[in-house]
Amino acid sequence: MKDLVRWGPSFGYFPEPEKSWLVCDPKMEDYARHIFGREGLAIQMTHGMRYLGGHIGTESAKAAWLRPKIKQWAEAVGVLEKNLHSLPAGGVLRAVGQPATGMATCVPHSAGRWSVHGAD
Repeated sequence: MKDLVRWGPSFGYFPEPEKSWLVCDPKMEDYARHIFGREGLAIQMTHGMRYLGGHIGTESAKAAWLRPKIKQWAEAVGVLEKNLHSLPAGGVLRAVGQPATGMATCVPHSAGRWSVHGAD
């Protein structure tokens, strides 16, 4: 990070360590704090966070991130089910499929692991 701060501006890159996040395994957090602290760098740490529409981090952090999304999707499916008779079939398929497809695309290994029942 110190090299980025030192050399980055000559390439048009202006890093700000205090705005940087390190996503690490909980077992490595103390060691990482020690290393970055020794270098005098204030970096925020987490076990998982949203990144480019998806998620990076531990499985438990990913599950916590996905849970409200799945619940919201399950609720939307419930609303559609109640109003199914008044909606065109194509619209129902697009409305229901879009959030799940996006989630499966952005979050590796999420397709097929969750069900509507898993949102409870």
